[in-house]
Amino acid sequence: MIMLLHVLNNVRFKLQKQVFSNSVRTSFLSTTSSAQSQFNFDKPNASRRPPKRRAERTMRDPRTLAWMGLALLATVAAPKIINDVIDMFDDGEEEGKE
Repeated sequence: MIMLLHVLNNVRFKLQKQVFSNSVRTSFLSTTSSAQSQFNFDKPNASRRPPKRRAERTMRDPRTLAWMGLALLATVAAPKIINDVIDMFDDGEEEGKE
C-alpha cells in the first residue's frame, strides 16, 4: 500500500513538472516570436568617469631614477668597501708576520 502511494506520488510530481515545463516553454516562445525588442546603442552616461589608468613606469620616473641611482652608488662603492674591510682584517695578520 505504501509502495503504491509512493509510486503514484512520483508519477503526479513528474506530470506536474512536465506540464509546467511545457507551459513555460510555450509562453517563452510566444513572447519572443511575437514581440521584437529593439536595443538602444546610445553612448554611455557622460556623468560616469572612466577608471584611472596607472601610468607606465619609464626611465624618467622619479621612483625609478632613485632606485637606479642607489644601485649605481652601491655598484661603485662596493669595491672600495670590500677592499676596506679586507684591509681591516689583513692589517693585523701582516703586522704579525713581519
